[in-house]
Amino acid sequence: MQEYLVACQNKWWHFFMKPFYGLCYKTGEGGRFAGFEVLLAEACEDFCAVAIGDRIQLVCQDKAGRIISLTMEEGSWQKTVLLESKSQAPYPKHFSLVPIGRFLNLFYVITYQEKHMLVHQILGGSGQTPTVVDRLTLRSPAFLVARNSGTDLSVFYENESGVSGFRIFRWSKKDFGGFVPVNPALGGLVCGVLPETGDRMHYCALQSVQSVCNLVYFEKTEDGGFTEPVTVNLDCPGEAIPVFCRDGEKLYLSWCENGCVMSSYITDGGTKWTKPVRYMKGSGVEPVLYTVCRAGEIRQAYGFEKDREIVFYIGEGLSEPIEKKQPKIFRPAGYEAEEFAKSMGADKGKVVPEKDPVTEQLKAEFSQLKEQVFSLRRQLSEMTERVERLEKKEKSNGGVAAQVSVN
Repeated sequence: MQEYLVACQNKWWHFFMKPFYGLCYKTGEGGRFAGFEVLLAEACEDFCAVAIGDRIQLVCQDKAGRIISLTMEEGSWQKTVLLESKSQAPYPKHFSLVPIGRFLNLFYVITYQEKHMLVHQILGGSGQTPTVVDRLTLRSPAFLVARNSGTDLSVFYENESGVSGFRIFRWSKKDFGGFVPVNPALGGLVCGVLPETGDRMHYCALQSVQSVCNLVYFEKTEDGGFTEPVTVNLDCPGEAIPVFCRDGEKLYLSWCENGCVMSSYITDGGTKWTKPVRYMKGSGVEPVLYTVCRAGEIRQAYGFEKDREIVFYIGEGLSEPIEKKQPKIFRPAGYEAEEFAKSMGADKGKVVPEKDPVTEQLKAEFSQLKEQVFSLRRQLSEMTERVERLEKKEKSNGGVAAQVSVN
């Protein structure tokens, strides 16, 4: 189950599907949400949502299979049909919205004559019609989109030949480049990407070894090469959806396994991932994969809802005040660094403040405390499992003794 959290107009908007109601939303401030309202009763479960400035853009499909655009601006919602359906029946489209400036790049999958095609469409007044990117093998996830430095996009998917790779969309040309395989020696499905500065990219993939699926990690270096895959978790479920998350100097991978959230992390400059930790959950709590959009930035995180608040297992929460941030300004090639610095109000004679050693020490101590909490959670989980096994064993022995006494 996937839900969306969008920061817009100085508050959070929570979009989700609710049985018998359709597409719904809640609004809240300080991380606490009010009651829900129905946005589109005829919507199907497949949808996505982002925000650009004071505008929210949501794309979904209705029960007739039509692709619908829902735009909220100046307090009112507008509904537009983007694409009619010849089949008159809905099926998973795997919608994804990625903002570039004031435009939105919409990606989705359509099926025609038993072939699955990845489609790209630009929203925002450009009038561009949908374009087929490529035919693909429908896996989970169907595809991934990462924004490169600047205005270009990389779209990752497995083509119809079963090869994982990507194509780059050049915004200046409004066109896609050729298909480039990702680490051909990997032999697995890329299921998570995280771009860094320059051409560096983090990857995670599900690699099958003798019918066992392992979660592995590797990087694309700035020189265009790939590092050797490193195993993060053995025997990982094939339906797991791993997501990257940064927390200070730590890079986390989290995924859902048997209804529980698991995580492992690596420290900047390190080469070894920690032993996966299983997070305990209360009764009736189901982990949810949230897509969070704030100030044009999009991230994913696992969490759950409790007492009208949303709690994340990893990463910053929603309790921080929402500041009205301006989206990143993309500069054309050749834009002078000095001119850019002046436009941003920089002063050559300005002294950069040094880091406060007390603050840095507190951060380090807080990080150590978090690690201790994670360790205690894991130990408690193991003790709980042991107690449950002992209770089952005692019950079993008691039943046997009862049968013996009756005979």
